[in-house]
Amino acid sequence: MPGGTEYETDDARQNDRNFCLFPPYKDYVPREVLTRAWTNPDKTLYNNMKKVLSATLLSLILAAGAGSLHAQQAGEGLGIGVMVGEPTGLSFKSWTGGGNAFDLGVAWSVGPYDALHLHADYLWHSDFGDVDEGALMLYVGLGGRMIFADDDARVGLRVPLGITYLFEGAPLDLFLEVAPVMNLVPGTDLDMTGTAGVRIYL
Repeated sequence: MPGGTEYETDDARQNDRNFCLFPPYKDYVPREVLTRAWTNPDKTLYNNMKKVLSATLLSLILAAGAGSLHAQQAGEGLGIGVMVGEPTGLSFKSWTGGGNAFDLGVAWSVGPYDALHLHADYLWHSDFGDVDEGALMLYVGLGGRMIFADDDARVGLRVPLGITYLFEGAPLDLFLEVAPVMNLVPGTDLDMTGTAGVRIYL
């Protein structure tokens, strides 16, 4: 190997250096960087998730503060926001009319699984009492959840139950939700999740 160290076997080469896995880049990646990423991938992904959430929350605050000339009212269009709890991550909501909506969660399970969490639900809303401004609504839904845990993926049904407040004259909603989950794969058992969050409607 011109200008470098001769290696008797490929294993010796691999043990001494780590190669970048994404051609056509040929530069070596520092071994200490790869060692941290590969020996503790959960922590690395979790830290990246926290950065994404922080950037998203900051974007939402700036968007709300900048005004809503081109935004929908809460309860219309697509809502994008954050949820905190179990799981913690991004929350999306699309209203279909008649008090019904789809929601989607892309998040990180901070509970016993410590893994990527995805869920999607169909929601039915109903008014909950009179408020001076905006709308306070209860909702129930039916959907599915996937957890990409290290040992095995988990797939189950979930029934979200929650309360949401839609601001009048502003494209924002707040929500508080609990969702029992019946896991079906790889085995049958029960989980409970709970989150609180905010969305801005675009």
